[in-house]
Amino acid sequence: MRKFLPILIFTLTACSTNDSLVTSNLVNEQVQANALKKITLSMDKKEGTEIKKIVVDKPIPSKKESALAKKTEKLDIKFTEPVGTNDYVSREYARRARYALNEMNKAYSFSEGYRIGLRELDYMRRDGVYVAKVAYPAAEAVESWSNGFKVVASALNHIADDRPNTPDEAVRLVMNMMSANDSWRDGYRVGVVALRVISNTDNRKVREIIDYGLRRAESAYDYKEAYDILIDTLRDLRNYF
Repeated sequence: MRKFLPILIFTLTACSTNDSLVTSNLVNEQVQANALKKITLSMDKKEGTEIKKIVVDKPIPSKKESALAKKTEKLDIKFTEPVGTNDYVSREYARRARYALNEMNKAYSFSEGYRIGLRELDYMRRDGVYVAKVAYPAAEAVESWSNGFKVVASALNHIADDRPNTPDEAVRLVMNMMSANDSWRDGYRVGVVALRVISNTDNRKVREIIDYGLRRAESAYDYKEAYDILIDTLRDLRNYF
C-alpha cells in the first residue's frame, strides 16, 4: 500500500493544480468580459437645488417662447467602464473621457455630474482638443442643469469614441448637443455659442455661412424658428469642411 501513496498524492496534487488553472482562466475571462460591457449613462438624477450660472462671451439675443413644445431626442450614451489597465491602448483623451463619463454616471444630481464633466472638458480644451473647445462654452451657456449635463455627456461620449478631432466632426456633435436639449431655448443657446467658436477659422466661406446664419437666427420670431435656422446653418457648413 505504501508504494502507491506517492502516486496517489501526486495525482491529487496535479488535479488540484489543474483545477486552479482552470478557475484562474475562467476568472481572467470573466474580468475581460466585464471590461467590454457597455454602461448606459443614467438620466435618473436630481436637477440640482442651486441656480445654474450662465456664462457667455457676449449676450445671446432673447426670443419669444414657442407654442410648440420641443420633442427631446433621447440621449442614449453607452460607454465602456475603464477597468485596471484594460484601457491603456486607447488614446489618452478617449481614456480620460471614459473615466469622466463613469464619474458622471455615479453623480447624485445633474448639477454634480455636469461639474465633473465640465472640468474634464476644460482640461481638454486647454490642451487643444477642438471638440472640447466647441462644447465647453456651449455647456456653460445653457440654463438648466439637466441640459448642461446632456451637452457635456454628448461631448465626452464623442471624444470617448475616439472620433476625428476635426471641424466636420464638431459640427456633427453640435447638432447632437442641440437635439438632446429639452427646450428650444437651450438648444438655440448651444447652437449660437458653438457656431461662434467654429467661426474662428481662416476659411472665409465658413465664416460667411455662420455669420449669415447667426444674423438670421437673431432676427427670428421665436426660439423654435431660431433653432431651426441654426440647424440648417450647421447642415450647410458640412459641405465646406
